[in-house]
Amino acid sequence: MQCVNRVPQSPFNTQSATLVEYLRGPARREGKLHRHQIDGVLALVEYFKGNPHESNIALVVLPTGCGKTGVAVLASYALNASRVLVITPSIIISKQIYDAYGKFLLERKIITENDKLKALPTKSLILKSSEIEDGKLTNVMVVNAHKIGGRSHVKIEDIQSDEYDLVIVDEAHHYPAQTWKLLVDHFSNSRRLFLTATPEHRGESILDIPPCYKLRRDEAIRRGIIRAVEFDERAGKDVHPLQSIAIRMELYLDEHDRADPTVKHQGMVLAQTIADINSAETFCEIYNGLYPGKCAVYVGDTGRGVLEAFMKGEVRTLVIIGRLLEGFDHKLVSVLGIVRNVAPSSRVLFAQFVGRAVRKISVADRVNAQIVTHECFNQRINFDTFEKLAEEDPNDDDN
Repeated sequence: MQCVNRVPQSPFNTQSATLVEYLRGPARREGKLHRHQIDGVLALVEYFKGNPHESNIALVVLPTGCGKTGVAVLASYALNASRVLVITPSIIISKQIYDAYGKFLLERKIITENDKLKALPTKSLILKSSEIEDGKLTNVMVVNAHKIGGRSHVKIEDIQSDEYDLVIVDEAHHYPAQTWKLLVDHFSNSRRLFLTATPEHRGESILDIPPCYKLRRDEAIRRGIIRAVEFDERAGKDVHPLQSIAIRMELYLDEHDRADPTVKHQGMVLAQTIADINSAETFCEIYNGLYPGKCAVYVGDTGRGVLEAFMKGEVRTLVIIGRLLEGFDHKLVSVLGIVRNVAPSSRVLFAQFVGRAVRKISVADRVNAQIVTHECFNQRINFDTFEKLAEEDPNDDDN
């Protein structure tokens, strides 16, 4: 049963019919939106009109780089929501979605600057638990799942279960984790939209219902929405594995720059640890020994200056630990290095890392995403299966 709206109409309500009419007609001709975004949102409208599932959950599966954030914004209008809660796994993703609610429709020229006052929602980005009370006064609140419940000062019960008539769960493969499940299930009377590229957890579907809408990765590549991915596994013992990877990465980056001289392409490397054998620091030292000043290590909040330098193009190749940059969107990244053994049971980590390089810079982008690794890291099995749904999210707390 859907919750009862208890607030004045929002722009989502007042603009809903207009947007749905646009999606069903002019949107397909104008080309301002991807076809799968239009189809996905209209599928959601029909799904919730006669939803036979008591769970009130709709699942939309889109490959990384195919515009899930745009679907979230459009769905808020198309589903005639009064208040929207968006749950994310990271601050990076929270900020991207928060910004999108203010600029997506403008950038796609679906509305004009003159329409902003009536068409755009009030919004809040929750970076601290203390901001939640004020955030509840806006049309859309974007919050990191870990700001509510668990060790947070804000308990799930502090947000009444009927305060939001649409709850959007981004990167919904996190849902089986205890923190996420408690939070999302708290809003069981609300319509809940699950968005993910990897809707499985430990080999099982996160939901017992089929997707409301799904776009396969190979179809997204065929339509030119995202880049194809190529795999280069180095072998042999004559050259140190890390040196071999560094050399190949630099060669591929130069090759991509020649393919599109207007762009300075960049690389990203996935490491296991900061220091130790085959560590982030070791790889960075080897890389800079070959190509001075081109590589740096990013470690969470302590590396914000490094991340900013990378975004500005001052660093060509960035080494990260684990899944620190989930949701990171930087289209200049086209070459990836893997200098650790990502276990087959953690293929979601592999898939998410590959997602950092599949976003096209433009429709005319001609380069493919390139993975470089060494046979000693045993990543061939992950590449051969990464089009399948990933099994395990290693950073979730399931206790």
